[in-house]
Amino acid sequence: MYNKQKILQQYKNTDVESLVFSATPHKRVSLLYEAAIRHARLAKIAAEKKQIEPRALNTGKLMDIVSSLRASLDHGKGGELAQQLDALYDFILRHALEASKTSSPEKYDVIVELLSTLKDGWDNMPEKYRVLDDGALEKLRAEAG
Repeated sequence: MYNKQKILQQYKNTDVESLVFSATPHKRVSLLYEAAIRHARLAKIAAEKKQIEPRALNTGKLMDIVSSLRASLDHGKGGELAQQLDALYDFILRHALEASKTSSPEKYDVIVELLSTLKDGWDNMPEKYRVLDDGALEKLRAEAG
């Protein structure tokens, strides 16, 4: 009567949505980095196994996540750091496209390494900034000018 897989997937989706909506802005970005790294690793495995569809699917998800991170940059307030992140995200996007086109596992390794470095830096942000909710973060941005 019920499709067990669909029910489990819906439960998983709801659980993920709850986690994302209740997370601080810092945690949301960390979760995006985790997901991008996971999809890069899955795309690499698919490339090694010459599996075109899973490689393309995971590369697409990877690129969607990195594009979202890139689009969220505030160049007005982020200055040089925002410009550097934008350049890194652009490199990752171009590298992901090339990795998918050439089915190159090594290119996915470069992407995983870059994203892991970014995530490590993000996760080592001082605690006083990691715990800020959306409202407190907006107030801090307004005070900074």
